[in-house]
Order: sequence, then C-alpha cells, then structure tokens
Amino acid sequence: FALNERSRYDQLKANVGGDAQRAVEALTTLRELHTLQQTAVSQLGARLAEAGVKVAQLTERIEGFNYNRVALEAALSTAVQGFEVMLSSEIADVLNVDGVDTTADSHSAATRLLTATSDPPGDAANRMERAYREILLDGLRAGHDPSMPKIDNVDVVRVGTADGDLSIGTLARQLRDENDRIGQLLSKQEREIFETHLLTRVGDAIRQLLLDADALEHRINQEMSRVPTESGMVVELRWEPTGDEPDLRSAIQALRTNPELLGPDRRDALRDFFMRRISDLRSSEPGRSFSETLTAVLDYRMWHQFVLYARFSSGKRQRVTRTFYRGLSGGEAATLLHLPLFAAAAAQYSNGSQNGPRLIALDEAFVGIDDKMRARLMGLLTQLDLDVILTSHEFWGFYDTVPALVLYDLVRRPPTPGVYAQRFDWVADTTSTAG
Repeated sequence: FALNERSRYDQLKANVGGDAQRAVEALTTLRELHTLQQTAVSQLGARLAEAGVKVAQLTERIEGFNYNRVALEAALSTAVQGFEVMLSSEIADVLNVDGVDTTADSHSAATRLLTATSDPPGDAANRMERAYREILLDGLRAGHDPSMPKIDNVDVVRVGTADGDLSIGTLARQLRDENDRIGQLLSKQEREIFETHLLTRVGDAIRQLLLDADALEHRINQEMSRVPTESGMVVELRWEPTGDEPDLRSAIQALRTNPELLGPDRRDALRDFFMRRISDLRSSEPGRSFSETLTAVLDYRMWHQFVLYARFSSGKRQRVTRTFYRGLSGGEAATLLHLPLFAAAAAQYSNGSQNGPRLIALDEAFVGIDDKMRARLMGLLTQLDLDVILTSHEFWGFYDTVPALVLYDLVRRPPTPGVYAQRFDWVADTTSTAG
C-alpha cells in the first residue's frame, strides 16, 4: 500500500511539475509571515493597553494642573488687589524713594518689590519698628511728630510738621533739600572761617599745643633716660600720627609751621584736609551741630597715638610690640610697663612753676611682681623725685632704695567698731620704729 501511494505521489508530482513546488514554498512563507504578524499584533495590543493607562494618568494630572491653575489665579488676583494700596499717592511716594516704579500697574510694582525684598516678613516688620523708634521718634528734631498708622494692613509713616501732616517721602525730600541748602551755606562759611581763623588764631593755638606736646614728650624721655634698666635698656615714648589718613602728616607739619611761611599750595592742601574731615564727620554723624563738628575736627589729640620704643646700649632702637614685650625678663617688662606712667607724671610736675609735692597715688601697685623688682620700681619713683601715696594689702615698701617712708597699718577686728591705725616710720639708714 505504501509503495502504491508513493508511486501515485511521484506520478502526480511529475504531472504537476515545478509550479506545485513553488506554490508549496509560497504557502510556507505566508504561514511564517502570518505567525510573525500575529506576534506583532499581540505586542502592539499590549503597548496600546499601556498607552491607554498613561493617557488616563496624564489626563488626571492635567485635570489637577487645571485645578491648581484656577486656585493660583485666584490667589494672584487677591494678592494683586492687596498690593493696589501701593499705588496710593502716599505709599507710592515712599516706594519711589526706594526705587520701586509705581507708575506701572500694581502687579508689576508688587513683583518688583517682592523681588527686591529678601528679608522674611517678620524680620522686615521688626526692622521697620526699630527704625521708626530710633530714627524718627528719637532722631527727628523738635517740631516733628511722627506716627505709624496702617493702610490696608500696610504700615505707613506720617510726620506732623508746621506744614501739616506729611508722608515720610515728602519729609525726606524736604530735609534733603534743606540739608543741601545748609551744606552750601556751610561750605561758604567754612571757607570764611578757615581763611579768617584757622590760619591765624586757631592755627596759632593748635601750633602752640602741638609744640607743647613735643616739649612734654621730650621731658618724659629725658626722665626715662635717667633710669635705664639693669641691662642698659632705655624706654622712649613717641607721639606719632595715627592711621593711614591721606595728607595727615603733611597737615600736621603745616600746622607746626608759621602761617606766614606757608605758600599757596600748602594753604590749599591744609584747607582741603580740614574740609574733607568736616565732610566725612558730617556724613557719619549728621546730628552734630556745626560747633561740635569743628571741635571734633580740630582735636589734634585724635590725630596721634603713643608708641613705646626700647633703645639698647648698643644704640639699636626697637618698637615695643606684644611679641617684644613677651620676650623681656620679668624685671624689664615691669619697668617698661610702669616707667612711662611715672615719667609722664614727673614731666608734668617739672613743667610747673611752683615748688611743692610731686604726688602720685597708686592703688594695689606692683601686684604680681617679686620683692626685688618692687624695690627697683620704688627706686625709680625716688629717682624721678615723685612723692607717692600707695595702698596695698601686703606691700610695705621698706627698701634701701627708699630714703624715707611712713606706713599706716590699718587694723579692724569685728565686731569691735572702728579701725586702729598703727604707724611705722622708715628711714633708710635706721631701723623701723613703731609710733
């Protein structure tokens, strides 16, 4: 049977020929393509389902965004209405002072204001309250009555004046114009004062004071040169111009010179120096009167500082700094600390015209200094011819460097009332005796 069927198949194949074979191959190919298309259709169906889910999610988000947009538009509308108060003439006046353009619509003005403001609302309110108290309540001169009412929950400042109730912006412009006008008058007045007085009587007085200070510095250094330290170091005091202010040294030198010897250039430089100082002081402390400003500007003491130097036996001179001071021995450090004060007192007394006690008073002097150094410091006082009153809990002062001394030992024994004073007289070549 199988052989018959095979034979029949071969015979049919031979009768049909190559066309049948091609048809079979085409059918096979189409079946494969169909299978691939079915697979693709299944995949596309899955992707379509995923896309449907995403569309639903995005639709929900769009609805949420639309809801939020409506809410934000309502909030913006409310905020814009709240900021319309800024377009009132009073508040717009103040905002224009701060650079906010209120000629535009309220939305633009509010945006500009909020963009330029970095302080949290609480901090801004605190700063405004503090500025109102310090600048207006305490700073405005008599005749101004400030108040701070609210306009639509916005704090505004008004000031009652002789011209009526003014906004702070209007008052600021009035004060600025008045200050400019006074400044022009003062500039003219300052020039007249400078030409009339500063280069004559005031200049002579300042020059004499500067020369007196130089003489006092010289006397102090003379006194200190008499008492070198054990190592031969001599302490020197210098009264030097302070700071890095331009032309300060030149101005001081010009003031030390007789006005008749100053040429036009030095006169102009000196005038410019004082004009600049007046202008700077007026800017930093606008509340000062003209008299107070001139007094501060002409205070020559503020132009200088005291500087200590150490001069050694070798001739070397060293400025005393913290580092240098820490490197000294205990005795030299104590001498360096006390000697300028003692010498300054001695120099002042030496400048006097009347003979009399050269008193200085020291409270708890020489604390933390050993007994040997105390003896030397007491000797310095003796060499400077100073009469000393000392108080101390335990310092007696009986040293061979002291020619004579009277000591009162105060004794109190509670609950017994009163204080008992025990006197001791000390003379260097005798023993102490109780009196």
